[in-house]
Amino acid sequence: MPRFAESAICLGMAFLPLAGGMAQSNARSTIIVRVVASSVPDGAKSTVLLRRDLEPRNIVLIDSMTASGADLALALETVRLLREKYGDSLSTDMRVVTRPRGIGVGRDTVKPEHALDSSLRRLRDGPASVEVPGIGIVKAMDFVIRRKKRLQN
Repeated sequence: MPRFAESAICLGMAFLPLAGGMAQSNARSTIIVRVVASSVPDGAKSTVLLRRDLEPRNIVLIDSMTASGADLALALETVRLLREKYGDSLSTDMRVVTRPRGIGVGRDTVKPEHALDSSLRRLRDGPASVEVPGIGIVKAMDFVIRRKKRLQN
């Protein structure tokens, strides 16, 4: 599989750079998200795709030309929330278009915005060398986010 410059890992909800290529993990405590530079519906910054049968199963299509680090954080948090709500075994594919509404993710929960902006620049400037089934050969990078631990009653 082709490699791309850098991935990122989310511990709690703070994104930290992780050197390496496309992420590979089967750990139940993590969610791998493939972020793809793509066109999205008017007014949107990203579209979240959760796929039932095709790998990768978690995809964020993001407008890397206009999206910000906050938009990427919102999309990654959307994936995490959907996977927590619906689990890993979907009965059908899901598509969620994210549009910022002026409500941001708290500063204490995400990596400083400039670092995610930097990830978007690397995505935008990188080569289109990753094949994503159902989408094509694209510019992409993987992010690994950690599921939140559930409190026991």
